[in-house]
Amino acid sequence: PYGIGNLARPDDYTPRNQYALRTTAQTIRFVNAVQRFQLEHTPLGIPTLFHSEGLHGYVARGTTSFPQAIGLASTWDPALITRVFRVVAREARAQGIGMLLTPVINLGRDPRWGRIQETFGEDPYLVSRMGVAEVRGLQGKSLPLGRVTCSPCSSTLPAT
Repeated sequence: PYGIGNLARPDDYTPRNQYALRTTAQTIRFVNAVQRFQLEHTPLGIPTLFHSEGLHGYVARGTTSFPQAIGLASTWDPALITRVFRVVAREARAQGIGMLLTPVINLGRDPRWGRIQETFGEDPYLVSRMGVAEVRGLQGKSLPLGRVTCSPCSSTLPAT
């Protein structure tokens, strides 16, 4: 169909079918086929933007699962966070993912919030340093994005 702009979860992961994931090779073939179609059979030939979750690793078969953000933040080590998300970006890009839905830069001030583990905590300074470190790990320090980097897409920001 014409007009595909973005596609989420090309690895076919959902909680219901977590044991029926596409293999890495199958995901790469799928992504390449969609891109080829977009480039060759659409009026403008604009590639599809594939995006996925990346809060503590790219969720796909054969990738690394790191601790949640609240655990990573407890290290107070921005250089470590940058290294972790460099790995996440490489693993995602290896399967054709160009954007990851992370970081969550909300302040985790209310423990009743169901996604507090996705935050870097309640300290504004710590959250800002860890958020910057994560973005640097995902996209590097300069543009344009390279072949092993991803665009970050911060999510769950509250409306004020």
